[in-house]
Amino acid sequence: RQHYITIVKTDAGPKEYNDYLYVNVFTDGDPRTIKIDAPDAPGEFEVRYVSEETGLILARQPIRLTPAMVTIEAPATAKASESFAVKFSGPRGKKDQVQLCPAGSAADASPINSFDAADADVEGSLSAETPGRYEIRYLAGEKGRVLARRPIELK
Repeated sequence: RQHYITIVKTDAGPKEYNDYLYVNVFTDGDPRTIKIDAPDAPGEFEVRYVSEETGLILARQPIRLTPAMVTIEAPATAKASESFAVKFSGPRGKKDQVQLCPAGSAADASPINSFDAADADVEGSLSAETPGRYEIRYLAGEKGRVLARRPIELK
């Protein structure tokens, strides 16, 4: 028997799910702690324990997700063609990134340079060859929602 845990909006239909994590069903009743990434948007959600075989929701628990606290520290200016340090804090989800993008570009624009937030400690480095105005962005999860921005000019 396979069961899974997922977190969905409270008004989601019974067959809807987001990221999920399979849970081994222990016959001896031994409780286990699991860790699952929450959606990156704040709001009212519920944690669901679902039977994959039948699709039945076996248990549910309401949860309120608050906005993620994200900070980016970097110099206001840096030299083009040279790496500069970027310190950050944030949720560090498995698909989160810190990106360098042209200033004013769309949230889904391809970055000039990036690093995975989940793999970095609290600091990484970025660079670009061309002088100009840029933006350092913290993007969350698969949907790439921008949680924080910081301007930088490369000279």
